[in-house]
Amino acid sequence: YKVPDSILKKTPSADLWPGQTDEDELGLEYASVDRLLFMILEQGIIDRKSLNKAGFENEFIDLAVGKMKRFYFKRHLPEIADLGLKPIPDKLTIS
Repeated sequence: YKVPDSILKKTPSADLWPGQTDEDELGLEYASVDRLLFMILEQGIIDRKSLNKAGFENEFIDLAVGKMKRFYFKRHLPEIADLGLKPIPDKLTIS
């Protein structure tokens, strides 16, 4: 199946109102955030001077890292009750 170009090229948006884009809501450009997070998370570069040399301003670094810390909880499932060793089946029929 081929995904239509109109979907592939569509600007990411929650579409809650006309003209809304995810980048506008985030306040950061995806391409720049991707590059920054790659350097921090994949390459382990956490020295501000190195990030500045790579073209990132302090305000951008602080905003991006602040959002990452703020929404940390969204990347983890909530704790659930331990109901024993056996998993609960998807379908249960009592006869």
